[in-house]
Amino acid sequence: DEVAAMLASADTTPEFVASFYQALGIPKEGMREDGTHEDFEAVWSKMDVDGDLAVDFDEFCRYLRTVNGGDDATAAAAATAGDATTTTGGVGDMVGEAAAWRVMFDHIDKDGDGSV
Repeated sequence: DEVAAMLASADTTPEFVASFYQALGIPKEGMREDGTHEDFEAVWSKMDVDGDLAVDFDEFCRYLRTVNGGDDATAAAAATAGDATTTTGGVGDMVGEAAAWRVMFDHIDKDGDGSV
């Protein structure tokens, strides 16, 4: 699994892992020694909207929007439109949030194919 390998890799800092799980709404409790989390599989399956066993950037953003207070309709419309900046905050928040999510996603997408 690409994500589990990334979380356990030497170039992934504990700070990144903590911020990754925080963004996904996963509590600190339940963290395993290898960097994975006992709740991760359940959260990941919620992100995999189309059920193809991979999560692309749109699915990733859609999930993060709902976790961070956006609604499903806004998240779905933004993901369909390919708009990674639609959120419930102001313009500065939207740009910063989308940029942070892109960095996070690109870090876990080690092979660069657009899905993990």
